[in-house]
Amino acid sequence: MTRAGFTVHPTTRAPFNSVSEDEERRGRDGAKLLTGHSEFTPSAEKRARIMSSLGQVTKTRSVYFVEEGAKRTSVKGTALVSCEELADTDDPEAVRDLIRERAAEPGEA
Repeated sequence: MTRAGFTVHPTTRAPFNSVSEDEERRGRDGAKLLTGHSEFTPSAEKRARIMSSLGQVTKTRSVYFVEEGAKRTSVKGTALVSCEELADTDDPEAVRDLIRERAAEPGEA
């Protein structure tokens, strides 16, 4: 996330690992992301759903980075991105676009 221009603020006791702040878009819509990271397990899916609900209340996007490629691209508005996809790109804008596109897609129930 830092390579894509985000400042990462770790969290404790939250259903997400950090809040990432987009330095280029500070003060605009989409400047903050609730960010999670783990293998895509039923527990991770539950956290992604909670992140989506929190994001709706706080008007914040959410993204969950998964160790192995998930068969889905989002969960209830939380973008799912594999760590492999993230490692394959050096373009910060491409990372932002990927998160924006997947967060906008309707997730599976």
